[in-house]
Amino acid sequence: MGPPGPVQERQPAGGASQAARGVGPGRTPPDHRSIRELRTGSPLLRLSFGTGSSPTCQRRAASPPGAIPLLGFKLPAMAPPPPSEQPDAAAPGAGAISRVLIVMAMEKEATPLVNKFKLVEAPASESIFPKGAPWTRFYGCYKDLHLDLVMPGKDAVFGVDSVGTVSAALVTYASIQASKPDLIINAGTAGGFKAKGASIKDIFLASDVAFHDRRIPIPVFDMYGIGARKTFAAPNILKELNFKVGKLSTGDSLDMCSEDEEAILSNDATIKDMEGAAVAYVADMFSTPAIFVKAVTDIVDGDKPTAEEFLNNLISVTAALDVAVTKMVDFICGKRISDL
Repeated sequence: MGPPGPVQERQPAGGASQAARGVGPGRTPPDHRSIRELRTGSPLLRLSFGTGSSPTCQRRAASPPGAIPLLGFKLPAMAPPPPSEQPDAAAPGAGAISRVLIVMAMEKEATPLVNKFKLVEAPASESIFPKGAPWTRFYGCYKDLHLDLVMPGKDAVFGVDSVGTVSAALVTYASIQASKPDLIINAGTAGGFKAKGASIKDIFLASDVAFHDRRIPIPVFDMYGIGARKTFAAPNILKELNFKVGKLSTGDSLDMCSEDEEAILSNDATIKDMEGAAVAYVADMFSTPAIFVKAVTDIVDGDKPTAEEFLNNLISVTAALDVAVTKMVDFICGKRISDL
């Protein structure tokens, strides 16, 4: 349909006027309520409604850009409002952290936090994980945060906590994909080195992470094996909560052989765990900021057997970890990532 011609006097219905509009005997002349044109993108669709008939859909050529067709007339497109009339900018609180993923390895480490935040275990019918995965998830709201606390769960064969790098990486990956967190907190226990100033129950924030048992003596592959990376910097958390800072070295053994010791010294580590660097690897892959908070259960370079000291201190150190993570979550509430 072309542009309208000169305005003419309205003719009564019938005769030439009816013929021009396709109206004949037995048909009801259309009016402004019987023909509606809808823009659905391109091309334009005309819906015609006649008395006693169903709508029919006719395809028309799209009008030129910038024109809005309405009953055959082309109206100019509406210009955006001037800046003074546009909606106000987002409120200062916009962008605040809303979803936090807490990744932990052991049930005994996690139970105090589950109780503190009043989290509930997700039933199998609400699982966000693939069928057959033993991973567990507790969730709930704490103040203005949605919390997901996940663990690798129990090994199907031996019935113990699925500690170590493989399980930690898998549950972290699945949780990031399903819950899209704004921030990850990897919380747990660790061994500490007294030569670097660590003591039992000390709370550390890891500044760097690396592996100490992936030895690949081939150029470049050796650096890949170590996997050294900086963690997300949280200077305001450190200032407010007064945690210690140190480098974290990760491996799949509780004890430390001579090769591990050499690598840990090379990593300049103050604390040692079995999950941190694996969580960091996955978080980095998906550009999700991650904070690593570790409580010291045993002194790696001390005179007591590592396993014995770890088990003797686990309950009391887990209580200290619970307090530290709670303070951290309280600090995070209402803040943006850049505020940490």
